[in-house]
Amino acid sequence: MLDHIVLATNDLDATTAWIAEMTGVTASVGGSHVNMGTRNALCALDDGAYLEIIGVDPDQPEPAQPRVFGIDGLTSPGVVGWCARRGDIPGLMMSAAGLGLSFTGPTAMQREAPSGLVSWELTMPDFENAGGLIPFFIKWSTPTHPSEDAAPGLKLVTFRAGHPEPGDVLHQLQRLGEPIEVRRGAVPALKVRVSGPGGAVTLPTAEFG
Repeated sequence: MLDHIVLATNDLDATTAWIAEMTGVTASVGGSHVNMGTRNALCALDDGAYLEIIGVDPDQPEPAQPRVFGIDGLTSPGVVGWCARRGDIPGLMMSAAGLGLSFTGPTAMQREAPSGLVSWELTMPDFENAGGLIPFFIKWSTPTHPSEDAAPGLKLVTFRAGHPEPGDVLHQLQRLGEPIEVRRGAVPALKVRVSGPGGAVTLPTAEFG
């Protein structure tokens, strides 16, 4: 089940303003990820999902480890991956191991949101995941889902994957219980298009230096 789509940026304010200009929806403040050097802004999507715009938090010191999603190496903001919601992270990891897919964690994480502390468990693909086509997985520990507090107004028009070998990727997604449409493409990439009261936009794919 789609939980959220991740748009990484090296300038959160500028990217949030660009989304607002293109769609008419201004993302709400998400908050700071504790000890990770990042912060985010959120827009609600359909069916309880949301768009996460994540970037550097200038109010935090440099983290001991690289920032998530390769943010430190971004040369252009864009979609870097997607997250699926699961109630049993250890069970998911065992199932994935049976497919030869290794996931990290699970890792307990927190975000300091305007409404209070938000917490969750997360497991990330521990293998080459070009284009972010294979999701990472989350289990929320707080009763309110972020989509409930996120800025409303966006609709998810297109959400699919592209890959030179689409059958292989689709097979992995199906075995993980998270099938999405996969088409043949020149490079691995997620195609995401959203619309709001002010217009629609296809989100770019992130580029790294």
